Amino acid sequence: MKRALYWVLALAPLSVLAGGPDTPNAAMPAAPVVAQQVSPQTMALMRIQKRVTFYSGSLKENIEHAAAAFGWPQVVWVPAYDYQWVGDTTFNSSLPALLKNVLHDYPLQAVFYEGNHVLVIIPRNLYHEKASA
Repeated sequence: MKRALYWVLALAPLSVLAGGPDTPNAAMPAAPVVAQQVSPQTMALMRIQKRVTFYSGSLKENIEHAAAAFGWPQVVWVPAYDYQWVGDTTFNSSLPALLKNVLHDYPLQAVFYEGNHVLVIIPRNLYHEKASA
């Protein structure tokens, strides 16, 4: 059984709007947040900070470059499309923090597989479910 570490690097709404005959567009309560144990490898990944520059061009290529700088040599890009990064920006942060900042404005999220250092970029969805192995 493979173990994957999922970090949904996106801002999700605190509530979901649901329509109904009695309460059109009533706000539903947010799903409960469950704390999960963080492995030592994850803690180490979150502490490592490097200076990485994104240049105008392919978002995919910039993420691949940044991941390689942090020791994550393989990036799997699942979305059908690449996106354009406009302008030059330098980040001085950890890889998870960098990707959170970068992917905030794109419909994408990052999944880190700790065992083999593979970073997977997938389309963002509100309710991400782990794939059973």
